[in-house]
Amino acid sequence: MYWKNILKIKIALALCLSITASLYAGKSSDLQNEFNVAKKLYEEGNYSQSIDRLENLLDETPKSKLKRKAYRYLAESYQHLGKFEKALSIYQLAVEIYPKDVGFLTSLGKLYYDFNLLDRTKEMMENALQISPSAFEANEYMAYAYEHLGFLSEASSYYEKALKYSPEKTPNLWHNFSLCLYKQRKFQKSMEAIKISLDFEPENPEFLFTLARIEYALGESTSALSNIKKASVLMPERKDILLTFALWLIDEGNTSESLKMASLVLKKEPSEPLALWVSALAYIRKGKIPLALDYLNSAVKTKSPFISETSNRMIKELKN
Repeated sequence: MYWKNILKIKIALALCLSITASLYAGKSSDLQNEFNVAKKLYEEGNYSQSIDRLENLLDETPKSKLKRKAYRYLAESYQHLGKFEKALSIYQLAVEIYPKDVGFLTSLGKLYYDFNLLDRTKEMMENALQISPSAFEANEYMAYAYEHLGFLSEASSYYEKALKYSPEKTPNLWHNFSLCLYKQRKFQKSMEAIKISLDFEPENPEFLFTLARIEYALGESTSALSNIKKASVLMPERKDILLTFALWLIDEGNTSESLKMASLVLKKEPSEPLALWVSALAYIRKGKIPLALDYLNSAVKTKSPFISETSNRMIKELKN
C-alpha cells in the first residue's frame, strides 16, 4: 500500500511538471511571437509601436536571450525617436542585468560620449575591452574619448587597435586617425593615413582638405593649393575650406583670388569675422589701405573678440 501511494505521488508530480512545461513552452512561444512583431515594427520604422510591445514584453519575460534582445531593440527605438535620455536609462539597466555584455557596454559608452561624459565613456569601453580586447567600437571610442581629453598619444594607440580590428573598410576612421596625428605634428604618418582614406574615396572633399593641410604644413604649397581648390569646388558651402584657401592665397601673393574666396563667404554671411579680416589683409597687400580700413572697421564690430581686437590694432597701425 505504501509503495502504491509513492507511485501515485510520482505519477502526479510528473503530470504536474509536464503540464507546467507545456504551459511555459506555450507562453515562451507567445513571447517569441510578440517579440517578432515588435522587431518587425522596429524594422519598418514604427518605433513608438515597437516600444509599446517591447515594454509589455519585458514585464512578462524572464531573464533570457529574448529579454536581452528586447532591451537592445527598446533602447535603439528610443534613440531613433531622439529620446536619448530614455535610451540611456535602458542601457544602464541592461548593463546592470548583463554586466558582461560587450554590446550593451559599448552602446552605453557611445551614448555617454554623445553626452560628453568622457570619463564614463572610458569606463564602459575599458570594461568592454577587459572582456573582449578586440572589440572594434570599444577601441574606436576609447580613441575618441582620449583625443577629446587631449591625450593624443593614447588616442593614437587606440586608433591603431580599432583599425586593426575593424570588420569593414573604414575611410572615416583612417581620416580621424590622420587628424589625430596631424595635431601631434606627425605629418608624415598623418599623410600615410589620409592617403588610405583617399584610396577608398578619392573625391571626398573633407579628405582632400585634410591632405591639403598636411601638405601645406610640410611646405608642399603647390600640391596643397591644388587639393584645397578641389575641396572648395566639391564643397563650396564650407566656409572653413574657403577661408583657409583665401589665407594661403595671400601667402602665395595671389590676393585677387583670395578676395574671390572671401567674397563667396561674405555673400552668404556679410558679417563673417574671418572673411572680413582676410579681405582687409588682401587689400593691405594690394596697397589699397582705404578699402582695407573699411573691412577692418566692419571686423571690429563682429562678435569675435580675437578678430575684433586684432582688427582694432591693425587700424591704429595703418593710421599712424
